[in-house]
Amino acid sequence: MNDFDLVRKNLFRRKLRAALMIVSILIAFMIFGVLAGFYRAFTAGEDRAAADRLITVNKINFTQPMPIAYFNRVRAVDGVRQVTHANWFGGYYQDPKNFLMTLAIEPATYFDVYRSELDVPPEQLQAFISDRSSAVIGESMARKWGWKVGDRVPVASNIFTQRSNGSHTWDFTIAGRRRITIGWRRRSMRCSPIPPPRPQPTPKRLSARLSRRSSATSR
Repeated sequence: MNDFDLVRKNLFRRKLRAALMIVSILIAFMIFGVLAGFYRAFTAGEDRAAADRLITVNKINFTQPMPIAYFNRVRAVDGVRQVTHANWFGGYYQDPKNFLMTLAIEPATYFDVYRSELDVPPEQLQAFISDRSSAVIGESMARKWGWKVGDRVPVASNIFTQRSNGSHTWDFTIAGRRRITIGWRRRSMRCSPIPPPRPQPTPKRLSARLSRRSSATSR
């Protein structure tokens, strides 16, 4: 009899003790997995975070809007250098199954606040800013659908409706493709502000870039 046989026979000599030991080990691994999941959920954005940027959303969830008046209130805070806003568009291409991560943004300020992550050639960015019906797309999205700069693409929304004709579809001109410099979603679209379905725009996310590192830690 070798050592392994001795351990095996002693381990299962009392079946109840062996069963409880196995269950306790499984519970320990389960607790470890749950805690690891919580840790990942709370720290998932660190790879895209910036020390001089703060993001504000509705306290209920990110799909709920905020008053546009908050834009100027945030911009008036001491230490804030730039403020931008974004609105979830709920976009899809041709069929609702073809989901597109789409945000309607304020083009001039958005790419300033996120300049360290979103790299768009200057001429393409200028075209995007000057054309209200344009969009900037990610590299993976361009490859998947075969889109290129200058294409006219119909993008539908499951949230907004055009006031003029009741349609849920907007035609966007692809003004540029953005290169990813830091872990950012490549399958996403940023479009210029669409004609709002309500009299006043209601952004769902405000992003501010701070001019001093101390402001980021004191507020």
